[in-house]
Amino acid sequence: MWQRLYRLWIAHAAELRRELGEVQAQSMLDEAHQMLPALPGRRAVLLTLRPRNR
Repeated sequence: MWQRLYRLWIAHAAELRRELGEVQAQSMLDEAHQMLPALPGRRAVLLTLRPRNR
């Protein structure tokens, strides 16, 4: 999911800049370029925590 989202952001950079402004769009694109190469080695994990009975 994240890989697809980041690729869409990069592919539609001009539209992001037009719709969101330069600062917000650049922040999103920086995140995409930083995180995209790291995704193949990552694994999603979900934890559910509950209080311990006393």
